[in-house]
Amino acid sequence: MRWLLGATVACIAGAAVLLALKGSQIMTAAGIVLGGTAFVLVLSAGFYAVGRSEDRERAARPGGPNEPGALTLSLNPFGTTACIRECLEGPPN
Repeated sequence: MRWLLGATVACIAGAAVLLALKGSQIMTAAGIVLGGTAFVLVLSAGFYAVGRSEDRERAARPGGPNEPGALTLSLNPFGTTACIRECLEGPPN
């Protein structure tokens, strides 16, 4: 996570420097590209943090992450589908 935040800060700083210099069109384009990359990195860091917290919460359950009724993700050749285990196996006893 630290390397992700470091890369984000580096992209923001690089974009700010390139855009502040007001040089050639190539420098401006590079600044815009770095700014867009920083934006994508910020979004991915947010989703990563949320996913990690959900993983920690699931692992802390008494039944562990495989407790009946837990949300599971299955990967198939047609994309990612989410199914609720309780619907497939029935309610827990």
